[in-house]
Amino acid sequence: MTRSLPVEPAAALSTLLVLADAHEADGHTLLRLGHQQNALLLARAAELDEWLHCHGKSVLLLAAGELCLPALAVLARHPQRALGALLLSPSGDLAAAAPLPFPSLTVCHPPQAHWPRLTSTVAFASRWGSRLHTLRGEGDAALGELRLLLQQLRQQVEGWPQGNL
Repeated sequence: MTRSLPVEPAAALSTLLVLADAHEADGHTLLRLGHQQNALLLARAAELDEWLHCHGKSVLLLAAGELCLPALAVLARHPQRALGALLLSPSGDLAAAAPLPFPSLTVCHPPQAHWPRLTSTVAFASRWGSRLHTLRGEGDAALGELRLLLQQLRQQVEGWPQGNL
């Protein structure tokens, strides 16, 4: 069985960008995922803004924790470039969250004492119009789950599964 390619494949191909803090558990996990996916790994929203100014490619963003809102603020200045976003345990000022003009997936941990962000993550997903996913595992299991979620998001926004060309 052959898959049909998107009408404009060059426009559909994206660069995977990860914005995360390696000192936070979720940031470390997202950076591991980005490294496995050959993503461009960034530490500050200013680096994302600079990259977007210098390159004409579409992007798929992965961000974690307190870096989600600044990353989305940068993407709001480049709306035509954003294909989608995977946002892990976002935190910050909920009032700054607005509906996103691209597909997004907001991911949180199950309700446990050491993952207190479930309620705020649900609120962010609602504000963004984002699909919500609760991780089932921790550590490597969560990393594998995030890998599958990223694959699903890429298939949705790029039009074909990665690696099957």
